[in-house]
Amino acid sequence: SAPSAPSAPSAPSASPPSEASPSHANTSMTRPVLRSRSPYPLTSLSGSAGATSDRNSRAKPLRLPSPPPPPPAPPPPAPFRTVNERVLVQDLDGWLLMAAYNHQANTNPSLVEGTAPSSATEGFSHVWPGTHLGLTASDIAEVRFYCHTSNHNRVINFSTKNDWVRTMILNGQMNSNTASHWNSGTTKLKGHTGFLPDTTTSTNTGSIESNIAFKDGNSHQFAFNPGSSRWQCDDNWDTSAATSHQIWIKLAR
Repeated sequence: SAPSAPSAPSAPSASPPSEASPSHANTSMTRPVLRSRSPYPLTSLSGSAGATSDRNSRAKPLRLPSPPPPPPAPPPPAPFRTVNERVLVQDLDGWLLMAAYNHQANTNPSLVEGTAPSSATEGFSHVWPGTHLGLTASDIAEVRFYCHTSNHNRVINFSTKNDWVRTMILNGQMNSNTASHWNSGTTKLKGHTGFLPDTTTSTNTGSIESNIAFKDGNSHQFAFNPGSSRWQCDDNWDTSAATSHQIWIKLAR
């Protein structure tokens, strides 16, 4: 009989790989895990620099102390001042109002003597420094004359320290009046645009209440004389224009 064929060698049986035993795991090398003990989270270097820059940007600028405030300005003069029991209007420059005649157009009322005017622009009365206030010429440093009219746009506004004018204004009597008392030595004040007093060439005597104080040869006059129907301010007008005449004094200090 024929010999039998040799049998093929059997293939080794496949078996799943065995898991590492515990003893093998204990002997393997492991890398330690680093943990921060800081209570704050770790940040990168770029983050730290940004935080520092942000804090610097929020830093308050250096502030220098403010300079001390300037001393307060002296208070302006009171709007009224009492002189020998008379209450007088006083402006911001210390002028005291003696006469104020706010004359309405087409009227010719009589002057009111002995009552101090209560307003420069609305008053209609006058007092004299000597007659009613008991002052002397040495008590008066300057006298101021003002007027305007609806007849034109010129304004008379000047002051004088002339001895004769300071004496005349005590009672309004213009004895020994001459042009030289008016056409020189005067100070033009704010708003003055009139021809007078510089063009004065003639004057009247008597009371300033009834006569022209100063005038020139070109019909420029200064007068508030209802007795003669004169209400004139750098012109030769009658009662038809509205006018304002004022006389002020400044006391000697």
